[in-house]
Amino acid sequence: VSFFPDIVSDCTHKQVIAVGRYVAQKGFDRLIDAWRIVAEKHPDWILKIYGDGHLRDQLQQQVEELRLTNCCFLEHSVSDVVSKFCESSLSVLSSRFEGFGLVIVEAMSCGLPVVAFTCHCGPRDIIADGKDGLLIPEGNVAGLADGIKHLIEDEELRSQIKGSGIGTSATRAEILKKLVNNKYIALNKKTQIYTPTLQGE
Repeated sequence: VSFFPDIVSDCTHKQVIAVGRYVAQKGFDRLIDAWRIVAEKHPDWILKIYGDGHLRDQLQQQVEELRLTNCCFLEHSVSDVVSKFCESSLSVLSSRFEGFGLVIVEAMSCGLPVVAFTCHCGPRDIIADGKDGLLIPEGNVAGLADGIKHLIEDEELRSQIKGSGIGTSATRAEILKKLVNNKYIALNKKTQIYTPTLQGE
């Protein structure tokens, strides 16, 4: 995502998104388990996971075993991830650990509330719990499901998080500050241009 996209989600679509490689680190097996709980109460919502990786077939088997093929879809990586964020209403990060969690910033930049585990590094440095997302104790799959259901059911909260200012200069400045502080991007003081560093994911 370029800082920052020209469009943001209106958070009205019955779609949840997750983005990342199909590897153990990203914890999509935990997300799929959580989605089984969500789908029981909200069968009209869908989950789309975008990525590629060696666990794709294993995760697809999990989806099929849990009978979620009508509401949980493993998609391939896409070049235009902004459009995928903007057709969704919330984003989930189920990682077991993160270097920083750029996908959180990408989702927030598109106006999405984020539900995330408090895994090592990343989420706690970015998400203000209850303000621009929800933090769930690491590994608590039922809690992750509850967090997703809470944002599905509370349209006012989704709107409030979206309206907390992702599109405002103040909030964008705060996001960039977090990125700089975590050494993901560097600020050229002469040009005031932010550029990615080699420490990104």
